[in-house]
Amino acid sequence: MKIVEIIFTRNEASLLKENINFHRKMGVDFFIVTESGSTDDTVKILKRFQSMGLVKYFSDPKIMAQKENMDKMAMMAKKKYKADWVMVSDTDEFWYAKGGLKKFLSRLPQKINTLKVFRFQHFPTEKDNPLEKKTHLQMPYRENGQGLDFDSGIGNEKNNFARKKVMFKPIADDIDIMIGNHTVHFSGREDMEVDPKALMIHEYPFRSYKQFKEKVVRAKEVFSKNAAFKVNKKLATHWRMWLDYFEKGELEDFYHDKIYFSRSRINNAIKHKKMVYDPLVIKEG
Repeated sequence: MKIVEIIFTRNEASLLKENINFHRKMGVDFFIVTESGSTDDTVKILKRFQSMGLVKYFSDPKIMAQKENMDKMAMMAKKKYKADWVMVSDTDEFWYAKGGLKKFLSRLPQKINTLKVFRFQHFPTEKDNPLEKKTHLQMPYRENGQGLDFDSGIGNEKNNFARKKVMFKPIADDIDIMIGNHTVHFSGREDMEVDPKALMIHEYPFRSYKQFKEKVVRAKEVFSKNAAFKVNKKLATHWRMWLDYFEKGELEDFYHDKIYFSRSRINNAIKHKKMVYDPLVIKEG
């Protein structure tokens, strides 16, 4: 069984390195990555992994042409790298199955070729361990699928469409990955919703105010230059809301009031089962 992960990324060098190393331990065999005009060490890191035979990377200067590149990488995974499964991932998403992905996939019914996998967001808190260099070890608290008191871009319920991402067998040539990587269409698709206890995605979209602000500022460029977002104002409504906060000078207040969890706030969220302590440590078996 060969698993290929495809990623579209921009200016998340350290997390990209962490993502690749983590998923290698999870059983991913190869990575196809497109970076979109990064100005940090992203290309340097990709060149290093490519020299090791683990990654094939491309640079696309177009502003966040995510869908086009994801479709292209998926077809490359199928035709050139002979993938049995394609994992459609963002840089800040870490897919975890106890015992590894291959053990989980080997137990699926043969007819299933598409998985809908739930993702749960981790948040920065006053209880985080700043001594840990790896994000997934530093930030152990995540929301529990019951909704928080603000729009985090994932939906307020576990079954919300935005909460799911996909992994699939590339059995056809008409692969069509939807914007946001929430679903995929192709001939003969047979999908299954996955129990998060068996396989889930730990997501780390918010890591500091500086990082959050940089992503919001980039969103302005995306909305102005990417045709899909210019035409359809219903896409990425949460990013549009955060951009509005930024332009009003209220983004930092929003971050500290909503995204960052103080000690008392995280204790209260845990008490009401809206947050859980779930450090992402790879366990064998």
